[in-house]
Amino acid sequence: MDAVYIAWGKPSQIATGQASNGKSTTTWVYTGTTWREHRYWNYRHYGGRYGYPETYLDYDYIPSSYVSAEVLFEDGVVKSWRNITQPPPY
Repeated sequence: MDAVYIAWGKPSQIATGQASNGKSTTTWVYTGTTWREHRYWNYRHYGGRYGYPETYLDYDYIPSSYVSAEVLFEDGVVKSWRNITQPPPY
């Protein structure tokens, strides 16, 4: 567990449980952040403060968390791990 901590850092979440063989398990979950584009209709005024409004398509980027990796320990020893690719933008 110490080697994983040194290599990957502090996990975002820790879950404990028990395997079917009775050994205790600990799962470390690591999260990442991706930015998703959010489009919406907005408006602006032309011709000064009292000009006519015009609509246009605007966008923002919104942060979204996702699970990037999981490490499964069984009695303190790494049993399995997986890296999860970043999800595609929606």
